[in-house]
Amino acid sequence: MSPYPQDYYTPHVFTDMTTKHLLCTEFIDGVEIDTLNNQPQEVKDRAGTLLLRLCFKELFEWKIMQTDPNPANFLYDLNKNRLNLIDFGSGRLFDDKFLDAYMEIIHGGFIDDRDKILHYSKEVGFLTGQENKEMLNAHYLGVLAMAEPFGEKPNGIYDFSSQQILKNVNEIVPAMSKHRLTPPPKEIYSLHRKIVGSYMMCIKLKSRVPARAIFIDTYNNWLKAANQKK
Repeated sequence: MSPYPQDYYTPHVFTDMTTKHLLCTEFIDGVEIDTLNNQPQEVKDRAGTLLLRLCFKELFEWKIMQTDPNPANFLYDLNKNRLNLIDFGSGRLFDDKFLDAYMEIIHGGFIDDRDKILHYSKEVGFLTGQENKEMLNAHYLGVLAMAEPFGEKPNGIYDFSSQQILKNVNEIVPAMSKHRLTPPPKEIYSLHRKIVGSYMMCIKLKSRVPARAIFIDTYNNWLKAANQKK
């Protein structure tokens, strides 16, 4: 049973029919998430909210993320208003050391703290410490672009139809490509594929999402869990 039955559902696995080479699960119905454009706005908002919240739960609560944002991997149940998750072939584990630093980078973007962003970016391997001013500024602006949905917005809602994220990212890509001294950490490729893919689906659906509240809730839960470890 999913811990979030009102939000997410994964198909039951029939273990007696499953082998090392064949996974047998129940059939579940739904529509591919990128086909919801003709649905009422509240449905598109709900779908976008579930997508974004799923990214944070996978990464910072479960610490394992399905990193393929192919729309066919998500079926939206219009009757139960929940997201059916049907493909876990690209699941990836993330360790606490990486996640601790990555969370602080995002939080640095959330509060617009340049020093915090650069410090933890160096710690996790985004930067070497030898970058020029152009690269440091491009990296800082890149983090702000990723954190764009979490800023203060009217009614606490981020409207993905504005496509502000794409505009911000496109402006800094040339500088990052020209001045980067080291490849991003290996974890980043699949992680950002999932996050950017989720953003793109929200943009396509023109979803309006309480992104700021989702991040604040995630960050507070992360801090609480960290304090319990001490």
